[in-house]
Amino acid sequence: MELEKYQRNHILSKSTFVQAKQCTKLLYLNKNKRKEKKDYSKQTKVLFSFGKQFEADFRNKFDNGIHLTEILGNKFHYYAAYTEELLASKGDETLFEAGIIYDDVLVLTDVLQQNENGSYTIYEIKFANKLKPVFIWDLAVQYYVCKNKLQNIESFNVVLKGKKGKFRILNVTDLLEKQLEKISKEVVEFKKVLNLDNAPEVKIGSQCFRPYECPFMDYCRK
Repeated sequence: MELEKYQRNHILSKSTFVQAKQCTKLLYLNKNKRKEKKDYSKQTKVLFSFGKQFEADFRNKFDNGIHLTEILGNKFHYYAAYTEELLASKGDETLFEAGIIYDDVLVLTDVLQQNENGSYTIYEIKFANKLKPVFIWDLAVQYYVCKNKLQNIESFNVVLKGKKGKFRILNVTDLLEKQLEKISKEVVEFKKVLNLDNAPEVKIGSQCFRPYECPFMDYCRK
């Protein structure tokens, strides 16, 4: 497959947007001081593995889904154009880690289901029992990108852990619709941060530990 024709550039991603929501200095350092980044703890890595299995179990509910990560790996610049081609050529289709770019922001959707009438149903999978504030940040930027690019979204859903191993699916479309204007302004702000000559001046505080412990804590303490 000739990947060059699929290249699309982006400035922010879902994960870097969430970093910026936690701390704009974290966003800047993640781009410019990656060698200073501390690795995840063993406990965090174990949680990641549980989350990946939870995602896989939910995706198994869909027949013949195409997993873009298995095709493209970490070549993130190719996801959006390749996704567009699949949606245009396949008709009703289910994609895992479908790439969507809007306003220089790339998001990869856990499950993107193209319906027969041309609308889309989206599922974001979270290995948790409840909808946490940080999840809203994550879901909101995804909805912002998908709503503006795909337009015809039937529902945007989050998948949580239910009782007795079942999945709990919440339709959060209306909740995320209210976030659009705010997300638009934050995208502009965060792109400006990445263009700064130096890291923003942010003192060590509660944002260093919530919602996640910052991997640049040792660097900032110097």
